[in-house]
Amino acid sequence: AGSSGIDGPAAGPGAHCVEATYGEITVEGLNTVLTALRDEAKSKAPNTTLLASSPTSQQKSPFDAFVDLGAGVGRTATAAALLGFTEQSLGVELGRERFSMGCAALQGATTKEEHAPLQGARAKITLFHGDIRQWAALASKTGSDCSSRWVFYVGAECFRDALLSAAAEAVAAACPPGIFVAVLGRRLPQNLTTTNGIFLPLRGGEPLLAKTTWNPNEGSDVFLYWIPGPQRTDSA
Repeated sequence: AGSSGIDGPAAGPGAHCVEATYGEITVEGLNTVLTALRDEAKSKAPNTTLLASSPTSQQKSPFDAFVDLGAGVGRTATAAALLGFTEQSLGVELGRERFSMGCAALQGATTKEEHAPLQGARAKITLFHGDIRQWAALASKTGSDCSSRWVFYVGAECFRDALLSAAAEAVAAACPPGIFVAVLGRRLPQNLTTTNGIFLPLRGGEPLLAKTTWNPNEGSDVFLYWIPGPQRTDSA
């Protein structure tokens, strides 16, 4: 959740944006985001078993998978699993050094493999080295089909529009309706969210405030989206 990955930082997004790396959402901030998305999922699928409180070992996690696009060293992907919101957490990182650091942190040793899984008591945490704009190709390595109970997170404070748009379109092309997307720091490009767009803004398009390393008190804007199915008639 801390790498601009490809295009470098956008102009003037904040002092925390530096070349290829910046701050990230905190564990408390991530909990805020995933709790909000869990509640959204529950309201849109009332017959689906979702948790009303923090998961326990006897309960099913609210989401089948959490995916961090631009995962850095994997802290956010790991936190999503440890918080109990998913039993499968995936991170995608382009930077080889950050990817290797994440693998070392997960496994206790540097790896040269394309992905490095860690199977815990409940959660499987996996980091992938690759380009977030090529999610369809990366998805084939996960061993799981993307489902409507997947959540994608993008720490996009420093992303350029072209990168953010390409990543969102890649996810939408590879996943079924029903998935949720959380974007830190900026809205998805307008062409993806207008009347004929792919993503439906939640909360009336208003951001959720979530604590970040550069704004640990007031929090930073996180925009939440949902890809509705053709059969849906409800709105956010």
